[in-house]
This record gives sequence, structure tokens and C-alpha cells, in this order.
Amino acid sequence: MDKVQAFEIKSSLKNKILKKNKENSSKTRNENYFMIFVNNGSCKSGSNNKREEVEQQINSLINEITTLIKDNRNTYENPSKLKEFEKRSSLRKRENQNNEPALAYVISSLNDRTIIYSYLSKYVVDMVEKLPNVMACTEDRKLYLSGKKGNKTNEMNKLNEILDETQWSGVTVRKNSDIHLS
Repeated sequence: MDKVQAFEIKSSLKNKILKKNKENSSKTRNENYFMIFVNNGSCKSGSNNKREEVEQQINSLINEITTLIKDNRNTYENPSKLKEFEKRSSLRKRENQNNEPALAYVISSLNDRTIIYSYLSKYVVDMVEKLPNVMACTEDRKLYLSGKKGNKTNEMNKLNEILDETQWSGVTVRKNSDIHLS
């Protein structure tokens, strides 16, 4: 079974990778769905308040990102995709202080790191990367676990493995799903 594993890398190497990624991505990056990596380890209060403090910090960042998107709608080449994302976001529970849907949302948190997901123009990405505690913005990408893309035999074997392991009666595959979905 194929696995994808993430691991902590030394900060000097990580900084080199982030710098190289920024150089490369700033040349080719267009508007797209982005994962925004946030360091929320700057909250140093006692353990009882830290979770609330982190949640406030993340909510504040989401509100800032939402405001940046709304204030810079004219920087989007494909406003219909932004509208579509906004419509999907309105179905989410999280809202900003004006009871409007947030145009960014948390997809993962672990320890002192949080990943926020949003649809951003190149201009907005550059602004978001400058916000406090934002470590990086990475475009959502398609990952292929093994073999050639679209290998039907391989896909069927994987589905059969899933059915055997989980004892489910059926499995469906959603093509072109977001990267954070399993």
C-alpha cells in the first residue's frame, strides 16, 4: 500500500526549501486554491488559555484573509471561481464578525501548526505571505500515488484493497477532489 509521510526537517534546510519554492512559485504562480501554513506557536500563555488564544489568532487571520480577498476581487482573472468558492464557503459554519461567510477555513491543525485553505489570486497570495505567523502558501496540487495516471487496473486493485480492509459494501472515487480529502 502506498503511503505519504510528512516529517519535520531542520529549520536551515526548511528555510532554503521555502526560499527556493518562493522564487520558483512567484514566477509561475497564478490564482488557485492554496494551503496557507501558519505557525501558531507564538501564543505563550498558560495551557488553559492557549487553545482559546490560538483559536482567536487563527480566526483573526481568517478574517484578515477574507478582507484581503474581498478588497482585491479585481485582481482575480477568474472571478467565477471565486464566486463558486464563496458559495461553498457560505455553507460552512464559520463566519466573520459581520456574520458573512469566511473565504478561508482551517483544514488541519497539529501542535503549533495550522493549515488554512482558500482561493487566492497571485496578488492576494503575495499579501497573505506577509501576514504575521504565515510560514508559506502552497498551491493545491494533484498527487498520483503510483504508476501511470489513469491506470484502471491499478485503481481497481486499490479499491479492492480498501473494500477488503474496511469491510465496506462499496467505495466511490471523486475525481479532482481537494488535496486535503482522503
